[in-house]
Amino acid sequence: MFDNMNAGMTHNQVKALAYLMTRKYGASQCKAAAFFNVSQSTISQWVKEATYMIQINQLQQELKFAEQKISQLMPPSS
Repeated sequence: MFDNMNAGMTHNQVKALAYLMTRKYGASQCKAAAFFNVSQSTISQWVKEATYMIQINQLQQELKFAEQKISQLMPPSS
């Protein structure tokens, strides 16, 4: 059923899938490793990298919000 499920996915998409499997749906890293045919340490690294990507995305959104607030405070250009 899941054979070649990750075929055609980017590496980041595969990391996101591993992240969700382990963090949201409770699969062990060992089970995820078997699913992807990689080592448990690879899954651990992917989950860590996905966590960083999520944090970076959240920071980027906060920076966009701050940039909008600053632009509202600045006087219009003459």
